[in-house]
Amino acid sequence: MSLFINNNSGPIYSECNVTINHGQTTVQQPEDITPEPATVTSCVFTKKARQEQKEADITAALQRSLSGRNDKARALVEEVRKWQKDGYLDPNYNARVMYDELNRIITLPFQYDGFRKYYNE
Repeated sequence: MSLFINNNSGPIYSECNVTINHGQTTVQQPEDITPEPATVTSCVFTKKARQEQKEADITAALQRSLSGRNDKARALVEEVRKWQKDGYLDPNYNARVMYDELNRIITLPFQYDGFRKYYNE
């Protein structure tokens, strides 16, 4: 029997052998198949961010900026500006595109108008 395991970031294992003995399942995978790391892709990441493979670090930092703050939109914009200044996020996108891309990467707990207010300062 062949098994194909999939998650949100794509296939993890395919062509695995599954054995079920007396209700216990074991999965044997070929040696050449290894788990693929989850990657975040977005147009707001610069070439520098992709070359240095900073996408996951940037995403984690953006997520952390939202926790523990009452003014979440302002905190996120401050973090975005920091990464833009360092050359990892493209500063040439308008507020709408940046909001939509960030909302695709991490779920934002506020609406576009709140983000735009601080992003366009």
